[in-house]
Amino acid sequence: MITITVDKLSEKKTLEMLSGTQTNLRKHIRGVVNRTSKRTQNFVAKLIRDEIMITARGAKQAVKLTKPASEVNLIAELDVEREDRISLKEFGARQNRKGVAYRVSRREGRKTIRSAFIVASLGGHVFLRDGEKRPALKGRYKGMMRQKIYKKQGPSLYRVVAKEERLAAINEFVGTELLNQMRDRIRFLSLPPSGD
Repeated sequence: MITITVDKLSEKKTLEMLSGTQTNLRKHIRGVVNRTSKRTQNFVAKLIRDEIMITARGAKQAVKLTKPASEVNLIAELDVEREDRISLKEFGARQNRKGVAYRVSRREGRKTIRSAFIVASLGGHVFLRDGEKRPALKGRYKGMMRQKIYKKQGPSLYRVVAKEERLAAINEFVGTELLNQMRDRIRFLSLPPSGD
């Protein structure tokens, strides 16, 4: 979990800088924290995409803003799903004569799951038959001996993000971005009112 918060020292400095303005400080700090969390979400999704071949949509769906900041609680939390594994369809899965080819890592070539198949009517996911044969209960194969199908999954994105050097990069990004967002907000609030 990635936590974005403004410590008491930063809050005190901001209060000193905004001492001449008539403004609700907590409201503006909440905006800064939430904007930083959104930018961090994009940054983490980019880190994931730098490591593995996943669509931008798939990477952004894996990084969720679980708790936005409020005026009462100036903490935002981002979380990368731990248990959920991304479907192989997000890794450019293509059906060929041998099975299904896909590419997970940017450093390695395509891999093939032999005898796998893609079912368009089940969301375009990759499946593989496995286990003991048993009689099918419905459908066009009713009464025939068939194996059960299993959905094949890709890697856990949490394991991609949880490496030490990536966590350090995320922490550095959050600190820098929080400061930049705070400066932009202060610059905006210190502008003279227009329309006079």
